[in-house]
Formats: sequence, structure tokens, C-alpha cells
Amino acid sequence: AMDAAIKLDNSNIAVFDSLQTAGGLHLLVKHAKIMANEGSTLSEIYMALPKLNSRISTFFSVNDMFSLRKSGRIGIVRMNVSTIMNLRPILALKDGTIVSEEMARGTMDVITKLSDRMPYNTKEAVINYIENTDTAIGVYNALKTKAPYLPIRLRKAGPVLAIHVGLGFVSVSYITQ
Repeated sequence: AMDAAIKLDNSNIAVFDSLQTAGGLHLLVKHAKIMANEGSTLSEIYMALPKLNSRISTFFSVNDMFSLRKSGRIGIVRMNVSTIMNLRPILALKDGTIVSEEMARGTMDVITKLSDRMPYNTKEAVINYIENTDTAIGVYNALKTKAPYLPIRLRKAGPVLAIHVGLGFVSVSYITQ
């Protein structure tokens, strides 16, 4: 992105590494666009991005840990034991790094643990999923039960995430007040 900005030599481009992906990136861009529509300058938006970014958190889980194994994020023993015991990781994206938070046993526990991570002062949420519609809808319904008026977007994630985390992925990104 930096190389492209330099090559274009355009003062209307600012590069900000959010260390976000999917829903978190969606929320950041959406709120930057709102600022632009309200008349904020590029400089003002750029200066506001770190604070906006600090209000976003992303948690996710995967059904199949093969992609995590293939990428070296987990060992073969952990993958096999987790598969046999129907354990699924609850992971977080923190400063651009995937961090293991806890394990969930089965789909209902994944739904509960992902929805329980919603901060009390959540302003908006985005649920991303790949080939895991039932779990995504379960998380959506759990969040709506807790916060009926909370704006929530349900979105299919793209192929880049599928390559890194595999099919059966579901994530929830929150932005707080």
C-alpha cells in the first residue's frame, strides 16, 4: 500500500495499517467514511483512525483446525485431540496477531462464547462467516437477544480468509461507543 501511494504521488492518499481484517476492517472503513461524509478532511480522518481502531475487537472460531495446523498455528496432537473431543478454539485478533482465548465444546458453546464477548457499550457488530451459516445465524440471534436494537451486519467472508483459517469460520467484530 505504501509503494502504491508513493508511485501515485497523490496527496489524497493516506496509508494506515489497522492490523484488522474482515469485520474489524469493515467497521473502521465505515466509520472513516461517515467522517468523510460529514466533512472531515483526510488529515482529520487519518488522525482519528488510531482511536477508532482501538475501539474495535474481533473474536472468531473455526470448525476445522486443519488450516490452523497447516499454517503452523497449532500442533498435530492438539488438532487431533480437539477434533476427537469436538473442541473448537475461540481466537482473538489482537494487534494483527491471532491469539488463543479459550476452547468451546461444540457449536452451541461457540455461539455462547462469541456472543458473551460483546462489550456492554457496543455500538455496532459485524459477523463474518465462511460455509458456517448456522453458527453465524446462531451468533446473530444470541446478540439480538442481548441487544435487540444493536445494528449487526451478517457477511460472507472472502477467499483470502478461507485460505488462512479454512471453511467453517465465523467471526464477530465489535466497535464500542
